[in-house]
Amino acid sequence: MPCDELAGQEAEGSLLHHAQAQDVVDGIAELEHFEEVRHSDDPSDLDTVLTNPQVDRPTAEDMKLERIHTRIVLRSYGKPLNMFYTRKELLLAFRDAVFAHRRLHDVAGILC
Repeated sequence: MPCDELAGQEAEGSLLHHAQAQDVVDGIAELEHFEEVRHSDDPSDLDTVLTNPQVDRPTAEDMKLERIHTRIVLRSYGKPLNMFYTRKELLLAFRDAVFAHRRLHDVAGILC
């Protein structure tokens, strides 16, 4: 999929779902759950940067960064970094992470 088809402000959960649909799963945390946060039951009442009560007066810079508040739950991939026993094991984990990012770009059209 070309990068311009996913251009914009896609939520991370949507991008992970797209990657899974493209069978790009090796080295990528598995998406368990994704939702957009709302202030009420109204589907259009999304919690965004500009509707957040903690943002008093949004600046022009805030307007450029308008984002929807989302929650995602991921299943971790591999073991924690502090559990590696050798430098080689750690370097191989970094190599695998680079490979996974390359597949996100080349196969799924993400990270353009």
